[in-house]
Amino acid sequence: PPLSIKAGLLIPSNTSFLMPFENTAGAFTVALDRIRNENLLPAGTNFTLYWRYEECMESTSMGYSLELVHDIGVDVLFAPPCIDGSLIAGHVGTYYNIPVMLWGMTFDSEFANVNTFPTTMSVISNYKDMGNVICDLLKYYDWTSFALIYQADEDGSCFSFQEDIEAISQQRENCLIGYQEPVDSWADVDIKFTINQIKNNARIIVLCFDDNIQQRQFAITLAENGMNTNEYLYIIPDADMKIAVGLEETPWWIDTTGATTSKDAAAKTIGLHSLVLSNIQVAADTGKNYETQFVNFSKQVMAKMSDWPFYCPTCNRGQNASAYASTLYDVVYLYGLVLSNTIKQYGLNSTIYRNGRLITKNSDLEFEGMSGPVRLGPDGVRDSTYAIFGYDDAGKRVQYLSFATSDTGIVRDLILIRDKADPVRKF
Repeated sequence: PPLSIKAGLLIPSNTSFLMPFENTAGAFTVALDRIRNENLLPAGTNFTLYWRYEECMESTSMGYSLELVHDIGVDVLFAPPCIDGSLIAGHVGTYYNIPVMLWGMTFDSEFANVNTFPTTMSVISNYKDMGNVICDLLKYYDWTSFALIYQADEDGSCFSFQEDIEAISQQRENCLIGYQEPVDSWADVDIKFTINQIKNNARIIVLCFDDNIQQRQFAITLAENGMNTNEYLYIIPDADMKIAVGLEETPWWIDTTGATTSKDAAAKTIGLHSLVLSNIQVAADTGKNYETQFVNFSKQVMAKMSDWPFYCPTCNRGQNASAYASTLYDVVYLYGLVLSNTIKQYGLNSTIYRNGRLITKNSDLEFEGMSGPVRLGPDGVRDSTYAIFGYDDAGKRVQYLSFATSDTGIVRDLILIRDKADPVRKF
């Protein structure tokens, strides 16, 4: 009989999220088209998709994960695209031994722990790798310590980033966190205290903010306190997939609301003293035009929203697909690859292809994804190339360095500096 796969998808419907249903879910069926076109699965394979709007909340993630896995009996669970909800879905998958696929903003390094999450596979790199790259960046420039300033939101990505880089710092030599502070109050006395502590303890400052509004606000404060000189360098870990798909976004120091545009110049001075760390394989590294590819992909995603299985004629209002749709596409295609490899080895028995621990053994592979080349290590988590960017006076990114991560370590791949003098050395 033909293979029949029941898949569960947890996704937010609220458009305030960066990956809402209406302009993201279509990536699922775009990836299915590729799986069929490449004949990865037996002819006549049928996919049934069950989706639930869990809105990136732990409670709904728990309830819907149990419903999909226990009650409906899905063969694979595509986890929520947010860290907290995906951790819960991952635990449910571990208990029921069902493969769990990670996409979106699931950067938590805990997913690389094969003892805790033996059934998960991820096309998203993790903050442990990003922390190691920051330490390698410090080592490359003979810096030994930094301050860590991060947005105080326990549901935000920066909270997980802070936990992971703190653990990495304790393991590494000459990668010391000289001062660490969450931005949990914007009262003048509290911000002034933080600024003074930074001045007294660091010249290299890592800034992690979950939203550009707060990042810009803090940058303005730094500039107004005279911390926009060559004496200071800021490192900004960036988790925005717009870079990954080749879309040039507005520089973060620009006030897009129009409320305080007079402060743009002050914020920009911090931007010009910053390095952005982005977990992507940029087009410059591969010679591939990801911008054109994403434009075409976006049209496909939005067209799919009115077709099977979504039948949502009101979803497509002329907007682009979300940047994170590329990661949903990649993780669906990844599932097709590992399922294909598993069936070739063990046959069509459902006790085999529903066996999450067995399927993940086939996740050590590479393929060309919509978010760039995807390489997974034995831990089932994506090994990424991290680009180090600076900004020119026009606000355009200029890549300086590239670090490739793997389960065995980090390799500094290349230096893309067009001038004879390394512009970072001025700091």
